[in-house]
Amino acid sequence: MSPRKQKPAPAPIESILPPENRDPLQGVPVIPICLVVLVLGLFLSRFVLLGERAFHHDESIHSYNSWGIVHKGPQSYRYDPVYHGPFLYHFGAAWMRFLPDIDFTARAPFAFMGVLFPLLFLCLRKVMGWGNCLLVAGFLCLSGYQCYFARFAREDVYMLAWLTFIQIGGALYFKTRKLLWLDLAALGLVLSYCTKESSYVNSFLPCSFVVGWGLCRWVRFGKEELKNLFTDFSP
Repeated sequence: MSPRKQKPAPAPIESILPPENRDPLQGVPVIPICLVVLVLGLFLSRFVLLGERAFHHDESIHSYNSWGIVHKGPQSYRYDPVYHGPFLYHFGAAWMRFLPDIDFTARAPFAFMGVLFPLLFLCLRKVMGWGNCLLVAGFLCLSGYQCYFARFAREDVYMLAWLTFIQIGGALYFKTRKLLWLDLAALGLVLSYCTKESSYVNSFLPCSFVVGWGLCRWVRFGKEELKNLFTDFSP
């Protein structure tokens, strides 16, 4: 018997489509290009002419205390809840240690966090997909509200970043059980307590959801289900 001839593999559909119907982006690295454009947009919108605007009252307090840590020593700083937590001042002092004493330097750490904050959503790319993550980060890049507070020497942009750490880290830990994401959530929680006193309220909101979810599972499935939850989600 003669061996059976194998049928040739079908040609890819792109090769039989007329040129006007083919994907114009085929072979183009769309995601890397979007990432480069996003990062450039974030840096330009946060850092260009950063020191031009006059200082706000809160900015002067935060910047002066950071300046004092550098030039008078760490002992010059005393925690006062009216002016929020120590991270705000020590992180600013770290930048002032290496950069000149100008208005740009005082706002630079806040602008840096304004760049980092939208990029945190790229951690969700395996859940939401690259397209959605880039869309969210792009909207945050273009947001006038986000841009204003990222160029403002106050704790607002820090707290946004820490809360995002907590939410993204917690959600991905529940989904993947990887300790890396639990560590990220814990880091966000610790840094938020070191930044502003409203962290107690902010941490209550997601924690109350987790407790309420566990109690609903207990009522619905019994006490054994609650034990299983502790076993399944414990590190």
